[in-house]
Amino acid sequence: MRLRTTRFVRLLFASATIVVLGSCRSMPVRPPLSDGPMHIRVVSYNVRFVDLLERDPREHAAGVSTILHLLDADVVGLQEAYSTSGMEYVKPCPFRAALSGALPHYGWIAPYGAAVQSQSNAILYRADRFFPLAQGVEWLSPEPERPDSVGWGNRMPRYLVWVRFYDAESRLEFAVINVHLDHISRRANAVALDRIRSLIDSEFRDVPLVLTGDLNEPPVSPARVRLEQQIVSVLGPMDGPTRVGVPTLQIDAIHASSHFAIEHAGVARGDLALDRRLMSATSDHRPVVADLLHSGLYSAGHE
Repeated sequence: MRLRTTRFVRLLFASATIVVLGSCRSMPVRPPLSDGPMHIRVVSYNVRFVDLLERDPREHAAGVSTILHLLDADVVGLQEAYSTSGMEYVKPCPFRAALSGALPHYGWIAPYGAAVQSQSNAILYRADRFFPLAQGVEWLSPEPERPDSVGWGNRMPRYLVWVRFYDAESRLEFAVINVHLDHISRRANAVALDRIRSLIDSEFRDVPLVLTGDLNEPPVSPARVRLEQQIVSVLGPMDGPTRVGVPTLQIDAIHASSHFAIEHAGVARGDLALDRRLMSATSDHRPVVADLLHSGLYSAGHE
């Protein structure tokens, strides 16, 4: 399967201004960046709360932006970042508009206008540091280039967004994949994860890679175990659940290729800096956070 940069994903970049943020107290202070090694903080966060579907999207965006400010992420994989009215998706998305306004220092990667849930799997990145070199979308179906296509038992369209970045500070390249898998069909998830593995093997084998997502599969599922053999999860069993609804499960994930060392990782649950009540009122998922280090041995070829 060849990965293509689709034309509707070419115009996805957002301008940004620099904002100085405080860091979350539950995370260690990151060392200064220097030319060569690359330190990145990655967050994966499903921001939807099923009991809050009809809430004011500006209120919801304010809660999410506060959490992301405190987490001080370099790259964020969001899932379910859309607005609804009843059973209909609202376009243009007021949640996205409010969140991007509250986070002006982040650029956005998402297939706007190309999908029913086109804001859902957005990748946010610090636009003053990272420059997208290529990006695309794959629908997780038997027809991966047909927007909103379904298959393998899922009724809701599922897709992944990918982007390849150049880091201006370390002069390294790396790639990010963000995905939200099905909440009903285990077969669809197994096939989708195997397709993601094939995609990684064919397109990103020699590229430092981070995968973020709500995989809707526990780490012990056969498809997750196969993925783990290719790119390592930053979480372990002792990190506990990421979804705090019923049932409680560790279904949200960050995986990293062997190019990266995992300096620190965990599930953000709330402390003095990251208020537990705010998190509970914002989503029934908890953010997964990882500090990753690339040694700089890999060269992007930029001087």
